[in-house]
Amino acid sequence: MGDLRAAVLAFMALGCAAAAQDSPSTDSSLPFSPGLLPGGPEFSIVERSDYSRYLEGRYVGHVYRESRGLLRAEGAGYSGDCYVLEETIRDERVSSRRVERSLALAWESASGSLAAGADSGFPCYRGLLAGAPARLEQGASWAAAGEYFLDLRDLGEGAGALSGAFAGEGGALALPLVAEYRVKGRTSLEGRPALQVACRFALRFGASAASAADAPPTSPRLASVSGRHELDIYLDAETGRLLLVRDRFDDAYRLSGGPPERRAGFTLVFFRGASRFALAVTPKPLPASSGLGEPGELGGPQGGLEKAGVDIVESEHSVVLRVRDLPFVADSDELIRGEEWRLDAIADALKGMPARSFLVEGHSASVGKPKGELDLSERRAKRIVDELVARGIAASRFIYRGLGSARPLASNGSEEGRARNRRVEITILDF
Repeated sequence: MGDLRAAVLAFMALGCAAAAQDSPSTDSSLPFSPGLLPGGPEFSIVERSDYSRYLEGRYVGHVYRESRGLLRAEGAGYSGDCYVLEETIRDERVSSRRVERSLALAWESASGSLAAGADSGFPCYRGLLAGAPARLEQGASWAAAGEYFLDLRDLGEGAGALSGAFAGEGGALALPLVAEYRVKGRTSLEGRPALQVACRFALRFGASAASAADAPPTSPRLASVSGRHELDIYLDAETGRLLLVRDRFDDAYRLSGGPPERRAGFTLVFFRGASRFALAVTPKPLPASSGLGEPGELGGPQGGLEKAGVDIVESEHSVVLRVRDLPFVADSDELIRGEEWRLDAIADALKGMPARSFLVEGHSASVGKPKGELDLSERRAKRIVDELVARGIAASRFIYRGLGSARPLASNGSEEGRARNRRVEITILDF
């Protein structure tokens, strides 16, 4: 078990005292060190929550939430993006999902752990496995301080307005905790030898901190939190790297002046290594109706994508298929008939990357109507997703969003520039 030494030292305790259970923290370290993260220059973290929601003791529905982060090694730390998907009232993991918001992640190395300046609250667990013994023998137990980030955006009426010193960048509040650990021993996870560690902690936050003078006067006040969490943490038995955290929870919240709310369910956090894919992917032949004949390699000079009006833009961290001049009906998400072969070419190219997911983003030209531009760009992104799903790609591999005219490629002062700005971009993701 000595090969797990790096892993058990990785989750360092955070900057909140274990005794300060009635005071939220705004200065925290992230729970990771390079020894604990998946190997390679890139990795993904996917956090899924599935819970029942109660208001004033009355069941009001089931909620599914998901956040997907992709991080890359950069200098002494990591940087990347997190996509927070739209909350749903049913399990939509078999459907495409709309991106509700995105967060920039930047983790810098600090004394063996990774710290973030403006903390987005992703992922929600901090300080797990802090204070662990050098050898994780079966039956070993210990306790240590940590933090749990509570996302306030969907808690109570108007909770998304919470800001400033009382909440993190993503509308998240850090709650201190003391966790108890016990090593359950070796097991297997998805066919891989793993080490399982049980963890449990309680959330306790009282009204005294909610009335603190530094809480923004115009923000809702979190009056109290109480709850219990029981976690199973799985480490790769050979490398000591994180594989999965499974958390069963039952929490109760109250905002000042608001009804009591309870959430009971579970959260899963998956950790996966990522790998760059080769651009030399050969799609299926284009249909004869396209008149283009056999395509070459993806991105090659004779490639079907190039002839279909798709630019392949490769940045340091991702590859984007930029679809030019898709023939939509004006001010609509309806595609003009006759050029379906272009979507056939795109679908065939994406089928050549079976282990990838895709972010589809709609962009519009600026015509002085930002709200309408945003709505139209989102509907067009969703239409492209639906068209690609109809061509045999699983809907669960797509996430989408509209960006309106926020990211122009050219000036909107000419029709040529506006035409360049009207586009759909498909980013190849590694989760």
